[in-house]
Amino acid sequence: MGSIGKNVTIYHPVVLASPENIFIGDGVIISEFVHIIGGIGTYIHEYTHIAPLCSIAGGGITMIGKSVGIAAGVRIVSGMDAFDGVGLIGPCVPKEYRSVYRGETIIEDFSLICSNAVICQDVTIGEGAVVGANSVVMNDIPPWTVAVGSPAKVVRDRKVNKEQIYEVYQKFLDRIKER
Repeated sequence: MGSIGKNVTIYHPVVLASPENIFIGDGVIISEFVHIIGGIGTYIHEYTHIAPLCSIAGGGITMIGKSVGIAAGVRIVSGMDAFDGVGLIGPCVPKEYRSVYRGETIIEDFSLICSNAVICQDVTIGEGAVVGANSVVMNDIPPWTVAVGSPAKVVRDRKVNKEQIYEVYQKFLDRIKER
């Protein structure tokens, strides 16, 4: 394992492929039937929950911020076969005959990804953004917005008091430290 924080809960069965490239922060919960490929690097920051039947795949870089909710069935992709005609497609083909693209997928702090959404490579989900169920995210989602659809489009802003969110989060951290 790259590293694992304190008070982490990982239910079984969970698959962690290339675990030396997986870094998990304090208080993370990874539910059963989750499949995570470490790739170049997978970073799951503090107090994030990954619900059942999710996958993080593609072999690139995946960064998931603090206090993120990832609902059941979500797919986070950080790489894929390149359809550029240079190489063959598929994991059964030896590396030297393939053309593979590895990217970076980022889900920032306080975001929520609802059930069965797909987050494609080279996408950033902004801080506090919500991605609706069954959405396919192919472009960046701005902070504190709600995006839905396939492809996902922003439908509204989240009217939140960001300072209050940070204050509540700090109170939460303080309470945990008291234990």
